[in-house]
Amino acid sequence: MPDVMKVFAEAHQLIASAQTEAEESQRLLADFLKTECELSATLAQIALDSFAAGHVDRARGTAAAAKEAHETVLRFRLRLKDGTREQIESILVALDPLMGKLAAIK
Repeated sequence: MPDVMKVFAEAHQLIASAQTEAEESQRLLADFLKTECELSATLAQIALDSFAAGHVDRARGTAAAAKEAHETVLRFRLRLKDGTREQIESILVALDPLMGKLAAIK
């Protein structure tokens, strides 16, 4: 018969390890999504500047990349826990006006 205390200790260690990995996964996802938000904003501004300068083809391509980064954030933000998700969603709210301006690029 296995030593109950040994099995309990191993189970406790596995749970602690899983919790640590889950927390690290949340942190990495949050960092990734913040970076995608920044990328989306940067690309959107470049697209708008290119469009204003008359470089329509370049603006379209850059706008598409900005939208893709933005959509990635929208898709993956729901995997975050509440507090971190709220941070990302507040960034998205601030980003919405800039993303809305991309509709002018056709």
